[in-house]
Amino acid sequence: MLAPESARQHSLEALAVVRDWMDWEQANRLDDMAWYTHSVASRAVYLSQLLTDPRLNSVVTADRGRLESMLVRHADHLADPRHYEPAHNHGMFTDYGLFTAARALDHAHSARWTKIARRRFDETLRQTVQEDEALHLEHSPSYHLVATKLIEKAAIVGLGRQGGLRSLSSRMKDAAAAFVAPDGTLVQFGDSEATPAEVVSNQERIQVFPQAGYAAIRDERVSLFVTAGYHSSAHKHLDDTSFVMWLDKEPLIVDTGNFGYDHNHPFRQYSTSAAAHNVCEVSGDTRDWRSVRPTGSGVLGWKSSGSTFALAVTNPQLGSKVEPTTRLFVYRRDRSLTIIDLVRPAATTECHLHFAPGLNVTRDGSLWKVGTPEFALAWVTGDEGQGATYSLNRGETKPPVRGIVFPRMGEVTPSFTLTAHTPLTSLHTTTIWLEPPGNPTSDCELHMVDDRLSVRLVLDDEILEIDLAVGPSKTASIATS
Repeated sequence: MLAPESARQHSLEALAVVRDWMDWEQANRLDDMAWYTHSVASRAVYLSQLLTDPRLNSVVTADRGRLESMLVRHADHLADPRHYEPAHNHGMFTDYGLFTAARALDHAHSARWTKIARRRFDETLRQTVQEDEALHLEHSPSYHLVATKLIEKAAIVGLGRQGGLRSLSSRMKDAAAAFVAPDGTLVQFGDSEATPAEVVSNQERIQVFPQAGYAAIRDERVSLFVTAGYHSSAHKHLDDTSFVMWLDKEPLIVDTGNFGYDHNHPFRQYSTSAAAHNVCEVSGDTRDWRSVRPTGSGVLGWKSSGSTFALAVTNPQLGSKVEPTTRLFVYRRDRSLTIIDLVRPAATTECHLHFAPGLNVTRDGSLWKVGTPEFALAWVTGDEGQGATYSLNRGETKPPVRGIVFPRMGEVTPSFTLTAHTPLTSLHTTTIWLEPPGNPTSDCELHMVDDRLSVRLVLDDEILEIDLAVGPSKTASIATS
């Protein structure tokens, strides 16, 4: 919270901005974004603060009439259903702006504006937050924190339902800890940036959020994060079943991130595509997916047994011509992570791994060695025995864009992307080894009968048998032996 004098200075700066904006509008110098609803909502909050802050009475007296008239126009705009974005955080910001305007104005429509804001806020909250798991459903940890702060503010001013918002915002803060990387930044799923998380990461534990579609697995050496869910088009990327991974507190597998929101820019188009994420995609398939109905969580099931953890997720392959694909993560503590992708019907696929900036990726016999010139961090094996070929890209900024990441918006950083190009097949396997494998070859047998999946996996001469049954409710059980 700002000190009184700092708060007054902040308000004076806001007043200067508002005066400048009014002058620009009077001179007809504003562009179309001036009345973009999210911008209108933010200005409404500032205007309301200026008109209700008693420390500024003497300062705003000369402008009070213009400010009040301007706020009425903003409130009318925010109340208009043509400008509302339901099932989106912008909708909640719109209602917060409208509610604060209604409270600041002694106007004939204040009661109506208040009623509209409360009704819409409650509905949008139900659409965008999985309350049992206290997770925001816009596919991005960054927006989870944005929504958490807004809900906390809404509870303070009395917007929304009576009771429960303070508790919800508190639980959302706790849930955010699941998406904090070992370096204290947010995991870059969806439109997230690698910025300080503002919350403390969880300790060694396994967390699965079956309704929201996330998993976080931490132990002494590995932090593994998985995303699998399509709840709306808000900040959605084609990243179902993607993952990021830290090894020994260092980033190993990363997400491409968010370049920005100019949807015509090739970097934005790349960053939201399947090629920018650690997923398997069907080669050459058209991905016009935004009209596809949301499919909800893609988490099928999980099981921890001894030092082995298995997680099954599904990718709806939005806009694709193939059926939803199944991905199975098999993590052996301190040893390896194996990713098994089942594609039905059999198809030619491209499976991507994006490595952290600063890491080198080189061929080492039958292995891909990942690390620096001084040391190897991990080793990768795949399906060469099944006819897969590999391409390695770095820093390609002209379409087709490959081998770049965006730690922060507008920040373009080269990094290695390893892509496995598989022939017509239904099964693809990749193993990331945490230590040099004695026998780097792996063998995977998979049997699919009705809705039952059985996997026999041989890794470094160890046999793992995994059984997965998917019921009508998309729940699953996994057993390891």
